[in-house]
Amino acid sequence: MAAIALAFATESAILAYLLVEFGDENGGELKIPASINFAELIEAANELDVLSAPVNVASQIRDDAVPPMHIAQTVIDQVRKLRNLIHPGRALRQSYDPRTFTAAQLGEIKEIYESVLHSLMYNL
Repeated sequence: MAAIALAFATESAILAYLLVEFGDENGGELKIPASINFAELIEAANELDVLSAPVNVASQIRDDAVPPMHIAQTVIDQVRKLRNLIHPGRALRQSYDPRTFTAAQLGEIKEIYESVLHSLMYNL
């Protein structure tokens, strides 16, 4: 569940970035459709090139000098696919068994989450 929560947090962070970026100061309010999915949010972020911040600089979200592990654009889809497993039908079709999810996989999701936040903050 922690990984799913991080996936939802990632989705929310991208949406919040887009809302802030397209405020009154930057061309007016972003028109958000009544329904939008995570893939469409990723697509919009990629069109704006906000998920490609360099990883050879200090993290924009941590106090230490540790750079992010990933260029967010290259790994964000892993988070989206995991998040989609919250739908029972999809999880069953993909034979997903949450009992097989490991601590290492959770660590990878945390690294991706930090990389996404780094990229968004880098581009603010």
